[in-house]
Amino acid sequence: ILDRIHLDSLGSIEYYRKLAAQSGFQEIRVEDLSENLAAHYERVLQELTVQHHALIQVCTEEYLASMKVGLQHWVQAGKSGHLSWGILHFQRD
Repeated sequence: ILDRIHLDSLGSIEYYRKLAAQSGFQEIRVEDLSENLAAHYERVLQELTVQHHALIQVCTEEYLASMKVGLQHWVQAGKSGHLSWGILHFQRD
C-alpha cells in the first residue's frame, strides 16, 4: 500500500484529530467513509483494466502492472477494515 503512494506511513483519523488539536484547530466535522474505500479502489482498478489499451499509450506496461498490484492491496486492506478513509473538516481557533 505504501509503495504505491511513496510514503513511509499513513495517518489515521485519530492521528489527524490529535495533530489538528495540537496545531490550534477545532474539529468541525469528521465523516468516516471507510466503508466506501474498497469499492472506490475496486472501481479504479476496474477502469484501469477497461482502459488498458488507451493507458498503454501514455504509461508503461510495468507502471500499469504495478498500479494493479497496488490497487489490489488497497481493496483487500479496505475490505479487511485495515484502512480509514473520510472527510475531515477543521477550523483554526
